[in-house]
Amino acid sequence: MIVPGTGVIRNNGGVSQHLTPLTARAAPIADGAAPTVPPAPPAATPVPAATDLPDDRYLNRELSWLDFNARVLALAEDASQPLLERVKFLAIFASNQDEFSMVRVAGLKRREEAGLPVRSADGLSPREQLAQIAMRSRELAERQARIYLDSVRPELEKREITFVTWSELDDQQRLRLSGYFSDQIFPVLTPLAVDPAHPFPYISNLSLNLAVMVRD
Repeated sequence: MIVPGTGVIRNNGGVSQHLTPLTARAAPIADGAAPTVPPAPPAATPVPAATDLPDDRYLNRELSWLDFNARVLALAEDASQPLLERVKFLAIFASNQDEFSMVRVAGLKRREEAGLPVRSADGLSPREQLAQIAMRSRELAERQARIYLDSVRPELEKREITFVTWSELDDQQRLRLSGYFSDQIFPVLTPLAVDPAHPFPYISNLSLNLAVMVRD
């Protein structure tokens, strides 16, 4: 048993033992001698510079994003998905394309207009990227239309969800829609003329706009 404050150990037999305290002391420094400095840890091994790879080893950021959106479109194409989920995936695909055009494509166009010769990691100039984006986007838009017209829309019609043209309406339906247009839609329309005397107007993103050709 250690007796507090005494440095003495007592055992059951009554024999006492004194503890000798150990004190850590720094070695004295002689007059005029410089203090000993511990050695510095070894320097980290420098990381070698990245090896230059050919351009075809890289994926273009913009084109790979379009490939991602193509996977969204694949979900709309999947007949095992619930029907309204397929409709939702078609809408998500279209919304993604809108945002891509507003942000990524717009940025590339600004670079091209500014004459910045900045190439992507895969070696494409802004103009080359825009050309490939346009081609790939057209392919995806055509695929989206085929999925809707050939697959999704017929399934909706089987469930009595139909989309009809004006020519398919009867007189009563046309009269009703004409009244709705006059009361609800026409008052909020803002016509803007586009001709040699009027420059092309500003059109805000994500707004619904109709282009109408007027002939004399």
